[in-house]
Amino acid sequence: GDDIDVKTGKLEMQWPDAENEESVRQMEGIACDLESPGLQAIVDATTEVKGEAKPYAITGSLPLVRKMQKEGFDIQITGYGESKAYHRS
Repeated sequence: GDDIDVKTGKLEMQWPDAENEESVRQMEGIACDLESPGLQAIVDATTEVKGEAKPYAITGSLPLVRKMQKEGFDIQITGYGESKAYHRS
């Protein structure tokens, strides 16, 4: 709205443990496999219970999740809450 003071500029970020590559990699983001049997099972079950499923993606990372995916785990992160309830301004 008109009551917000908008400023532009640059922001530099530094990872606290940047010298330790493994520490940085633990926070890598992931992309779920849209052809995954795990995802299909979640979609099917949700559709059966709720009548529909609307998969969508949001950005973010969770420690160790990418590492687990690289090691062969079929990673699916699922939530059934209202996103706006978790990200109130």
